[in-house]
Amino acid sequence: MKKLEAVGWKFFVALLVLSSPPSIYLTYILTTSNASSLARWTAGFFIAAAFSGVVTTAINEVLYRRNLRRYNEQRKLERKQKKKKKKGKK
Repeated sequence: MKKLEAVGWKFFVALLVLSSPPSIYLTYILTTSNASSLARWTAGFFIAAAFSGVVTTAINEVLYRRNLRRYNEQRKLERKQKKKKKKGKK
């Protein structure tokens, strides 16, 4: 199985599509009755986009740190093996 290095635009768009209806509904609840429907939809969409961006960034950061930790562990093992090889030759 391939290591997942980052979630990309597809994940962002999927999350945006899933979070748009609740965000639009939330803007209908929070806004006054004299606000236009277009303004409510636009505000809901921007709320969903901000939410999707924050979640996608957080997931990317977790994946980056996980991969960095694995890389550092691998490098540490390689250095130990290299050191043992050098000691054995002397």
